[in-house]
Amino acid sequence: MPVYKYRTFDDAKKSQWVFNTDAAYFNSVQELFKIAYRLNPVKYPRGVFLYKTFTDANKQRFQWEVKHAIKKNKSNRKMEKVLHKFDSFQNQEIQDIKYWQNLSGEKKLEILEYIRSNYWEKNNGTPQRLQRIYRIVERTSTCRSLATISKSRDA
Repeated sequence: MPVYKYRTFDDAKKSQWVFNTDAAYFNSVQELFKIAYRLNPVKYPRGVFLYKTFTDANKQRFQWEVKHAIKKNKSNRKMEKVLHKFDSFQNQEIQDIKYWQNLSGEKKLEILEYIRSNYWEKNNGTPQRLQRIYRIVERTSTCRSLATISKSRDA
């Protein structure tokens, strides 16, 4: 991993952006999100909820997910800025490994959640996912009468 020298923190922030993406980059982002969802799944309220439209259902789901992200992210809104200088790449790699080994599991999850929530904020709240509703079947009056007839035959 190369080491770069920056004059300001703003220059360092700008260098983190990836402008030339490829399939491997998107695969690594996808894997990061899979890990994040397994480690910190969104807990939806139990029960059956009725909505007039798909838009209403999606708005409600979006509100639950944003509420979850805000609740998990309140304690770590700001990251501490730390700068270390190393005389070789090998010393820098050793220090990185020691740093991550010394962190508690909870702190590692907090950092992962911070990265995930910042990504959400930059992409209008949530990543694209599959809909929770597979299909909606509207029953006609003949279907209802057939259902009642079959119930009465079983009894």
